[in-house]
Amino acid sequence: MAEPTTNEITVLTSVPPHMSRSVAGLEVGEDHQRNCIASWGALSTRVISINPEAEADRVGHMFPDLRVVSVPDTTDAALSRPLLRFNDLLEVAASHSEVIAILNADILIRDGEQVARTLAQVGPGRAVVAHRLDVVDPDSASGAVCMLGIDLIALHRSDLQRIRSTVPLYLGAPWWDYHVLGALVLQGFEIGFVASEHVIHLAHGGGWDKTLWDAIGIRFGRDLLARAGTLPTTGMRPDARRFLKVLKAFGTRVRRRQRPAWKATIREAVGIDPGRLGTDDLHLFSNLFPDLAGQLAGRHRGRTSGRPA
Repeated sequence: MAEPTTNEITVLTSVPPHMSRSVAGLEVGEDHQRNCIASWGALSTRVISINPEAEADRVGHMFPDLRVVSVPDTTDAALSRPLLRFNDLLEVAASHSEVIAILNADILIRDGEQVARTLAQVGPGRAVVAHRLDVVDPDSASGAVCMLGIDLIALHRSDLQRIRSTVPLYLGAPWWDYHVLGALVLQGFEIGFVASEHVIHLAHGGGWDKTLWDAIGIRFGRDLLARAGTLPTTGMRPDARRFLKVLKAFGTRVRRRQRPAWKATIREAVGIDPGRLGTDDLHLFSNLFPDLAGQLAGRHRGRTSGRPA
């Protein structure tokens, strides 16, 4: 393992113009957002919200102490409101500190100085990620670790181009975090973890809009499975080889599930491309990423505790 560095950190997020959260039946959304923003100050004095033009002024007015950077609005038919394109975030990040921490806007950081020490050890080829702890009260000391997403990702500025998306992905929408996790693994990054007890998420009702989840998931999944078939395995790290094998096996499973030929014919007749990932495959496909993260976290715990991973 390379010697740790102590680089400066820039925190990047996309604060929405409205957040609704409740505690004991009381609406606390705006206050909770302010508390989240305040908690990020322990990570860095460089905290930036990147927002589409349509909402940037409003966010800046609501949170005058937060630096807001405006980027062009999105025009994606899958979105009900403008969201921050993931690649636009990377463009902004390229002109900032050596360590870039990408954080979901509804995350409250606990014991931020300790987290900052972990993030500052990021270097070229070395990234840090975190799963959130879902709580029913922000002051609660207990909660449930959520493995279904990545809420904090930190990497070195020199590695930003390595995680660019080849299909449209957005902060504030599903799948971008799975894209980053997959890219980090397949490109051989050394991945560390911040303990979930430091990454607090106030649980709330609802979930992703299914139409949005399906639309972005199909794009992302088809693209990743297609690229997996072309990636060279020479020199790959063991984690990358394992995940690539899983992706290829899943792609084969999708194709086989459409046999005999009449199944593919029916799919084609209802507008689903034969031989390609469909919405009926998405939940199984999405499960690959929590499984991957769990395996990585287990090996990380093994290394840091001195036990075999």
